[in-house]
Amino acid sequence: MKFRIVATILVLVLAGSLPAFAQEAQEGATPVLFTSTPITNQLIVTIEGQAPPFSFVEVFRNDRSLGLAYTDQNGKFSLITYLEEIPGGINAFRARTLLPDGSYSEFSSTLYITLDLVPPLAPLPESTSVILEPTQFLYGSAEPGSRVFVLVDSVPVKDVPADENGRFSTGSLNLSPGWHDILYYAQDQAGNQSAFSPLVTAFVQEIPSQYAQAMTKLSDLGIMQGYPDGTMRPLNKVTRAEFAAFLARALTKANYTPPTSPATFVTFSDLPPEHWAYQAVEFVSAQGLMKGFPDGTFRPEEYITGKEVIAALVRAAGLEREAQAAQAYLKDAPWFAGYSVVGAQHGLLYPDFAPEEEALRGEVAISLSSLYDALLLKGATP
Repeated sequence: MKFRIVATILVLVLAGSLPAFAQEAQEGATPVLFTSTPITNQLIVTIEGQAPPFSFVEVFRNDRSLGLAYTDQNGKFSLITYLEEIPGGINAFRARTLLPDGSYSEFSSTLYITLDLVPPLAPLPESTSVILEPTQFLYGSAEPGSRVFVLVDSVPVKDVPADENGRFSTGSLNLSPGWHDILYYAQDQAGNQSAFSPLVTAFVQEIPSQYAQAMTKLSDLGIMQGYPDGTMRPLNKVTRAEFAAFLARALTKANYTPPTSPATFVTFSDLPPEHWAYQAVEFVSAQGLMKGFPDGTFRPEEYITGKEVIAALVRAAGLEREAQAAQAYLKDAPWFAGYSVVGAQHGLLYPDFAPEEEALRGEVAISLSSLYDALLLKGATP
C-alpha cells in the first residue's frame, strides 16, 4: 500500500512535465497485454504490453499488484515476474494505466499464462523389434498434442506431432540397410520433455533394384497400389485376393479381350459379394486364369505360391496349350512343371523362382510387368 501511494505522488508531481498528449489520455488509455508463451515450464516470465507513451502501468498477477512499469516513446512496456505454482497452473494478469490526475484507466483484458511443470508420458512404439524397408513408416502413441522427437542411432532426425488421440507416425526415415536403434521422446507445449521410449531395434532390408523398377511401373499404371504410409513393401507376401486384383488390373490396362464371352462366373463359398476383391476374383476365375479348391473355396487371404502365379500368368498370356504340351513331354513331373517351362521361355518367371514358396510383392510385380508388356506386344488377345 505504501508503494502505491508513493508511486501515485510521483506521478502527480511529474504530471506537469509530461507531454501534452498524456493530459489527453483519459480515453483510450486502457493497456493491452500480450505474450508469446501462453503455456510454459519457466517460472520467470516477461509480461509485455502496450499503453499510451510515457505513462505508468500497474500490472496485477492473480489480482495482486506487481508494481509499475513505464512505457517508452512507442507505448511499449515490459515487466519481469514469476509464475505462481497454483492448482491448474493458470496465472491471470491484468493491467491499468495510471493517469496524470491520479485516477486509473479501465483494466485490460485478462492475459492467462499456464505454468506446466509436469513432463509428458514417454512415447510407446507399436513394436520394439521390426523388419522394415528403407522408406517404411513407424507408429506409436504419445501424449495427445505433444511432439515426438525421433532419434536413429542416437542422432536426432526429425520431430512429428501426436494427434488428438495420441497417435504418431514417423513418416519415412530413409534408413540404410542393416540394423538401427530407434528412440523417441515427447515434448509438450510448455517445453517439458518426457523420458525416452523403450528402444526399438529395426532391421532394414535391402530391396533389389528390379523390384523397385517393376513396382514403380505398375504403380504408375494403377495396377499395384502402395500402402497409406507411402511404401510399396516389395518383400511382403501376396494373398490370392491381392494377386487376383493385380492380374485383373493388368489385363484391363493392357486392353485384354477375354476369350470367354459371355463369362461363366464361378461362385466360391468363402468369397461373398461384399468382399473387396469379389469382382476381380470373379473376372479371373471366369476366364479360367485362377481356380479354386476342391472344397468350393477360393481362400482369398491365403498367400499365393510361385506355381499358382506362373500358371495364372501363362494362361493369361494365351500359352495354355504350350504348357499342356510341355507337361505331356515331362510326363511324371508335378502339374505346374509345364507352366514353369513355358513361363521361363516367354520371360514370365521372376528371378529365383521357387514354385512351392509364397511369392513376394516385388516378385509378382516383375512377372506382371512382363505379362503386361507381352500382352501389349501381341495386341492383348490371348
